[in-house]
Amino acid sequence: MGGTTNHGEKPFGFLSDTRRPPSGRAAALRTVRELLGSREPGELYRACNLLALLHFRTGAPEEARALCRDQIAYARARRGTALGPRFTVLALQPQVNLIRLKGYAPATADEALRDLAALEPLVSGHGTELPDLAYDTATVRRLTGDGLLDRAVVRNIVVQDTLQILRRHRRDAQLLAAAARFCDLWTDIPAERTLQHAQEAPWLVDAAAQPVLTPAALDHASSPTAARLTYVRLLHAAAASAASPDAAGRDRARGLVTALAERRDALGGPFASPATPLRWLAQLALTAGRAALPGIAAALFGELARHAETPADPVLDGVVRDRLGRPPRPVPPDERAPVPAELAATVRERLADGLRAAA
Repeated sequence: MGGTTNHGEKPFGFLSDTRRPPSGRAAALRTVRELLGSREPGELYRACNLLALLHFRTGAPEEARALCRDQIAYARARRGTALGPRFTVLALQPQVNLIRLKGYAPATADEALRDLAALEPLVSGHGTELPDLAYDTATVRRLTGDGLLDRAVVRNIVVQDTLQILRRHRRDAQLLAAAARFCDLWTDIPAERTLQHAQEAPWLVDAAAQPVLTPAALDHASSPTAARLTYVRLLHAAAASAASPDAAGRDRARGLVTALAERRDALGGPFASPATPLRWLAQLALTAGRAALPGIAAALFGELARHAETPADPVLDGVVRDRLGRPPRPVPPDERAPVPAELAATVRERLADGLRAAA
């Protein structure tokens, strides 16, 4: 389950790179149907996870919860079989999806945070009790040793989801405390395999309170991963400076924007989401506008308007069109329509078949 909360002039929230599911209904349904064409267990679970997201987006959270629980039941029925370990790991994603559903509602956000904390032992190689699943330490170590359970993936879920819930509900003091704690945990996982939300968080919340950072830091980054984190922090620093009430702060913003617009090397290479570097440019363009650099802002927004990936990110597309004085992109009339009944029935039947076969 994914979403972005607009906090004032930071419509993108966290800027760190992360995978994003298809945003449009048509693309998501097409992906689900393609995945269902495979008999591979992992593809079935990917289809179910995406279908649960569609249920949530179209106002049917109970359908999403029911599908997640059916996936977990399907995995439990495979215990003791040759594919049992694989399904034990596949069941983790629907469990996470159930936690994410809780994280959207203020009344259940704390419960979601406790559930995410219960995932932490898995990252350290220990067993844990989750709301709908239990893992003993021997199983966790076997799954990790066999390459089925990826500690980095679980770590990234814990970090990203915890911090996004806290940001969504405007609990910035807790967000900063959690981010600081996460930065000290699991340091044996290579930085190239970890999402950077914890390292970004202080700059997102209050960049003006952080140590002074200049574009020269990009030249001294120890790796491409470190360079990207530096670029993101500089974007937040520029935005904070542009909002400064004093002339020195605004001058600093103009210097940062000009330098970052010229330093495009951090935007190269593969990203988990093609929208990530585009969001960086859009954030830079927003800051350029506030820093009285209309030429840079116009050039960046024009570039983004021409990019083929921009319409696939509704938040990005909305910002670009608004700043160019264009009307919002028309929403397809069936975008919020319920999941097609025949597709939901196909998925239920596939899961039911698996339960009958395991009985």
